[in-house]
Amino acid sequence: MTAESLDSFLHGTWRAGEGDPVTLVNPANGASVGSVRAIRSSLGEAVRWGREVGGTNLRALSFAERGELLDRMAKLVHEQREPLIDIAVANGGNTRGDAKFDIDGGIAVLAHYAELAKSLGSAPWLVLDEAEPIFRSSKIRAEHVLVARHGLAIHINAFNFPAWGMLGKAAVSLLAGMPVICKPATSTAALAHRIVELFSERELLPTASLQLLMGSAGDLLDHVGPQDVIAFTGSQGVGNQIKTHPVVVARG
Repeated sequence: MTAESLDSFLHGTWRAGEGDPVTLVNPANGASVGSVRAIRSSLGEAVRWGREVGGTNLRALSFAERGELLDRMAKLVHEQREPLIDIAVANGGNTRGDAKFDIDGGIAVLAHYAELAKSLGSAPWLVLDEAEPIFRSSKIRAEHVLVARHGLAIHINAFNFPAWGMLGKAAVSLLAGMPVICKPATSTAALAHRIVELFSERELLPTASLQLLMGSAGDLLDHVGPQDVIAFTGSQGVGNQIKTHPVVVARG
């Protein structure tokens, strides 16, 4: 992958698109900072791979272990803060102060959810209530637990806050045990691309847990299933990406 071509990261590899190139520019002076080609072929396989491989890998981890992933992500973004600020200024056309606000916001939300994970216990699920007897004098008791959806989180982000928007949504999904496909807004996608590139270079995340789609969303939404979630803006709580119907666990 060349520095000029900002490719998608799908199915574990960097993949160039097939569409006409869209040039990303520095709004302050019109200089090119890279180009993006949309994926024209079906994205169904990337969706399935995320669900089946990424979801399995994340659900095998406890909340504490997922929190450790977020902590490592936060530390890496902080380590690379200065060059990331330069990319944000060049592609976003914003001030250095605004670029820092965006990147530092992303670092902070990762760190916050990493800390939150410590209070969620060492299991991969959340216990909703106390165990209750099935019937009077029964030795068999049941309790409700919240478990991760067996789906994929699709994040379609806005042009502003390309770091904070991406990292905030990803933090929630990954902590909830859901793999992610992130599609940044094309005009300011260089920053999100570089952050995902850093995660890939360091092999920071479990296989298939985070994918990046550059350019158009293509047929991505055609492959959404009942266990998937879609976020266009803002962030969601962990509970929003947990199954809406709790599982009943019987204990003898």
